[in-house]
Amino acid sequence: MRNIRVRRTVILILTGLAIAVAVGIYTVVPSGISSIEIISGEGERLGEELNIYAGSETQIGCKVYPAIFMDRKTSYVSADESVASVDEEGLIKGLKTGETAITVSHAGVRQKITIKVQPSVRTIEGLPDEVTLYEGDGFLLEPEVVMAGNDTEAPEVVFESRRTSVAEVDADGQIIAGEVGTTTVTVSAGAVSIKIPITVISRPEQIYYEAI
Repeated sequence: MRNIRVRRTVILILTGLAIAVAVGIYTVVPSGISSIEIISGEGERLGEELNIYAGSETQIGCKVYPAIFMDRKTSYVSADESVASVDEEGLIKGLKTGETAITVSHAGVRQKITIKVQPSVRTIEGLPDEVTLYEGDGFLLEPEVVMAGNDTEAPEVVFESRRTSVAEVDADGQIIAGEVGTTTVTVSAGAVSIKIPITVISRPEQIYYEAI
């Protein structure tokens, strides 16, 4: 009977030690071994700095090493929310020109990234009010981005067609008319977007006259 009690005591002690070790590992690993990597919304690794524009939004996230801690909650904090704010999901909003740091925390590990907010895009000039094309014809959009600040590099211009079957547009702004119909091509730079109505019409039939 005594031996049974001794065995039970030993089992309880060993079980307690196992739980203590497990808990110790679980709390030590995040703060001492695990690391995190700040990534973009597309999953690309970000460097120490990130340039954005006032009035624009940018998504960030993080990768966790080892991945077993990925289920822990990630938190985001901006050092100066008047320059750039960040929500609990990692969505950054550029508010005014300046610089701040965002701290990303996960499983007890912290990583910082410097956010540089550049002047916003004032407008996009050089675009037609509307475009009408015959089937198969092309038209080149040549936008000019006007920045709010002097000597500020303009962001990349992005083109997108609402109905690609009617008109496609490539990364250089070249529109190619498709089937008869209407669509809209959106030209975006930073937080500014301009929509251009596109109409594609049938090419008129050519009439031939026989010489008498």
